[in-house]
Amino acid sequence: MPQVAQHWDPLVPGPSTGPTCIEIHVPKDVHAGRITGQLIVGSQSLPFTLTVWDFTLPDRLSFIPQMNAYSLPGHERAFYRLAHEHRTTLNVLPYHWTGKIDAGPVIKPDGQWDWTAWDATYGPLFDGSAFTGLPRSGVPIEAFYLMLNENWPMNQELYFKGGYWIETAYDEEYWRQFRAAASRIAQHLHDKGWSEPMFEFYLNNKVSFKKAGWERCSAPWIFDEPSNTQDFWAVRRFGLEFWKGAGTQPGLHLAHRADISRPQWQRDLLDGVVNAEIVSSALRTYGASVRDRAQRFGNLVYMYGTSKALGTPSVSNAAWCVEAWALGADGVVPWQTIGKADALQKPDDLALFYPTPTGPLPSLRLKTFRAGQQLVEYLTLFTALSGESRPSVAAAILAEPGMRAVTLKKNEDDAGKAAFTPETHHSLTTLRMRLGHWLNSKSPAPRDRWHDPRPSAHVPEAVKVIEVVK
Repeated sequence: MPQVAQHWDPLVPGPSTGPTCIEIHVPKDVHAGRITGQLIVGSQSLPFTLTVWDFTLPDRLSFIPQMNAYSLPGHERAFYRLAHEHRTTLNVLPYHWTGKIDAGPVIKPDGQWDWTAWDATYGPLFDGSAFTGLPRSGVPIEAFYLMLNENWPMNQELYFKGGYWIETAYDEEYWRQFRAAASRIAQHLHDKGWSEPMFEFYLNNKVSFKKAGWERCSAPWIFDEPSNTQDFWAVRRFGLEFWKGAGTQPGLHLAHRADISRPQWQRDLLDGVVNAEIVSSALRTYGASVRDRAQRFGNLVYMYGTSKALGTPSVSNAAWCVEAWALGADGVVPWQTIGKADALQKPDDLALFYPTPTGPLPSLRLKTFRAGQQLVEYLTLFTALSGESRPSVAAAILAEPGMRAVTLKKNEDDAGKAAFTPETHHSLTTLRMRLGHWLNSKSPAPRDRWHDPRPSAHVPEAVKVIEVVK
């Protein structure tokens, strides 16, 4: 384990002058009980005792730590495999502020879409073959951003007429092309049989990016973290048009995703259209209204923020997963997870994955997200087997010392970090042992999935009856 400044975080296989991190993977077919033997590390042999509990965790996740990223520095497949190995899912936005895409079908001069290269690169993620040989071998990726955005494949400059409200901002030809693109994408995913992943239509750009130059961004509104009524209304309109185009293909798990920093300003503007709400730390304050909306419309809820900083307690990321589950979330989203090119020399608080010339290295902090995901699986199993409701279990979790975080933010636009207390580690460790012993006594039969954190495989019901205001 090399040291970056004063921090031990990146994990390098093989000899190291620093501390050694040892992981033990227990295969699912190992019999429950006490195992004794010798642990050999290099030239050292140490007495070793392991107790294997009589239950297994599902290969298909019930709670998804979604590792957000904006680009990968080569070795793309290796990054996805590393995330998968740690019971997380890597999700890389495929376009930039201008809407220009990095990955997508090639549109030929005759208007035909050529998916050959895109299918070869990403198809193995969707059918699971990219993850052969890993602990969850053959399980497809859980979530994936679609390339569709406000400026691809349409050229919005040809159709944008200006205006504060979206109803009068575009010619109808723009929407015709947008719906046709959504339909093409959904049709292709359906034809390929990629029915497991959640494919997310997501608008990331903000008109405020134009302050660096009008040509720097294609967004006429604040799509990501909308703040004005017109922003929410624009996100809604794009969602309606997306469902009109893409919603005819059965069996796909499609999502209209929106990242919401101020759910208290949302009111009913996205009801029945957005079915995956990625909510900021405001979930701690306005969670009741978010959960109520999720229950009424079948929405997914994620909580986004910043992963723990170097030099702060490692338990924070695991605790964030458990707290988010207790607040009603289906997953967490650290907003950036790929380290800078020099992350092994200069401390990078966002580097959950360390890029190197030969491929990515995991961080200790990535492993704490896995620990949090696994503990949420314990909670999911307990809820299913005990007959207790999730809200009652959640209330008990949040009542434990140190299990409610305080959000630290530099300003109103900051994603924020979860600050837990010294009691958190003890509460989390005790919770794991209590749940583990209880589940061990029940000896539940293995399941491939205990809870499905994906949107239903059909168009949201509310969309079918909503008409766009003309």
